[in-house]
Amino acid sequence: MKSMWIMLLVIGWLYTSDCNCPKRDESAAKREDPTRKCRKSCKKTTDCKGSSKKCLCDDLCGLSCYNPDSQCSNITGTLGNGTIFYQKKQDPLKYGSKALHQCNEGWFLQGDEARICRSDKKWSSNPSQCVRGCSVPGRIDVSYPVSTYNKRGYLPGETVVYKCRSGFTRNGNDTITCLPSYTWTTLKMQCNIVNCGAPPPILNGLYHSNKAVGVTTFGTIITYKCNIGFYTMSPSTTTYCSASGDWFRSAPDCQRVACPPPLDVSNGELESSGNSFVFEDSVTYRCNKGYLIDKSKSKVISTCIENSTWSVQPSCEADLNADFDTDMEGYSGSYSRVYYSPPSGLPGFGLQGSGVVRSVPYPLSSGERLCLQVDAKDGPLTAQARSGAKILDLRKIRAGSEWKSHLFWFLSPISGPSQVELQFTSSQSSWIDNVKVLENKDCNNEIVPRLLTTTMTSTISSTTTTTGLSSEPAESTSVRAATTSTSTQVQGTTTSTATSTTTTSTTTTTSTIITTTTNAETTNPASSSPNVVAYVLVGVAILVVLLAAVALWYWRERLSRSCRKTEKPEPAELEPMKA
Repeated sequence: MKSMWIMLLVIGWLYTSDCNCPKRDESAAKREDPTRKCRKSCKKTTDCKGSSKKCLCDDLCGLSCYNPDSQCSNITGTLGNGTIFYQKKQDPLKYGSKALHQCNEGWFLQGDEARICRSDKKWSSNPSQCVRGCSVPGRIDVSYPVSTYNKRGYLPGETVVYKCRSGFTRNGNDTITCLPSYTWTTLKMQCNIVNCGAPPPILNGLYHSNKAVGVTTFGTIITYKCNIGFYTMSPSTTTYCSASGDWFRSAPDCQRVACPPPLDVSNGELESSGNSFVFEDSVTYRCNKGYLIDKSKSKVISTCIENSTWSVQPSCEADLNADFDTDMEGYSGSYSRVYYSPPSGLPGFGLQGSGVVRSVPYPLSSGERLCLQVDAKDGPLTAQARSGAKILDLRKIRAGSEWKSHLFWFLSPISGPSQVELQFTSSQSSWIDNVKVLENKDCNNEIVPRLLTTTMTSTISSTTTTTGLSSEPAESTSVRAATTSTSTQVQGTTTSTATSTTTTSTTTTTSTIITTTTNAETTNPASSSPNVVAYVLVGVAILVVLLAAVALWYWRERLSRSCRKTEKPEPAELEPMKA
């Protein structure tokens, strides 16, 4: 039971106390409102007299005894040349309500703008009033009045000072005065906008403004941009005209874009200066002899462009129509121009690889020779004489490990082609250089097989044509021929036809012999027989020649003996015997 009474007392104390209520300070209450009087102090409602009063918080007066339902008097209509209206729409006259005051145009309020209904059923402060005067002046263009905060108006004779807004400079009188007519004098001050002048210049760049061209006044924003091929590391690319008349920051530094070192080119060379390259720097690529860029140019200029790359990365490709030395039309395959130093002579370029090296077509009359001379090493070569797609003659050349000069020559047949092209082919990697084509008059001065002819009193029973001769000064000592007659054609054989006539008085012998042998290194492309057949034919040809020679010698001896038996020489015609 005792504990229950204690609990009720605690609840009552909590009900009658206000933890948020300030401590009673009557002096502070008087300073805020000299007309205010604090009510009786209390700690709980039981301390108050009267059933309508309660112990409640009364702001600066602290806990006080008053009737919360009490009302202040209605003061509406009591403000001359002004209006009073209440902040609350319900119970506008109860404790804590506010009455707001507003003066008419040309009048300003003296006193509190808001009065509060107090616990003593009176409005705070003394009654406010509207008096005649000058209203608070406002902004004029880019100027504004100084020290007008909390001012409701000005009496005649009072002054106000104006200032120019930031970014403008003052020119003229900056003060206005409230006249007895409750009007302000005219402000004669001018505010001129600050001009920063020309913006900071930028090298290798340009800028644009947020204002008209040529305008550089306060607030102008300049945005910089580097030219194509340049870049900046500056943290900002903008500046603006500040209120002090200076540009906020300088122009950014534009640097040239850098390019990586240019790549080398195969079958050519790179001409450049220095090891670092920037925008608009150029290098020159040159192709070796026998190579072209894009099939038309022997050199090209590559330039460092704005995206840090080179404008051209050329490739030197073999020029199939380029002259090789002086007499060749071109080359194909894996052949490439390589600079080397020969055992003797000056360094130069040669062809290394495999493929085809061909001459231009040469007009060739019947019986004329055409020779192709070449220095070669390291690999087998095949020399050909061609008329279009037709192979007229073919020769294999074995090139050793040392440089050696080789010769291939072709003798035009009587009814042969008028255009002949000579070429080398190689299926393995080899070196060739100093290719030279010799025409008929120059080819005759070279070491070439001879055409042997002997005349006898006889009749040629067949027409013989030599259609493919090949020779090599350092390797070959024989002649290759294809012999064609009206009845038969034999490759690599000897044909001899002769007739003889005997008379009683004189004997004349006439014969024509055409001898040909087959070179061991020669192959007839028109025949599918292997080289063994060629060797057999050579042997047969030699045997036939020997038999023909023995037969001629035998018949000549018999004829001689017969003559000696029938005719006896005169003694005077005999020569004396030598001792």
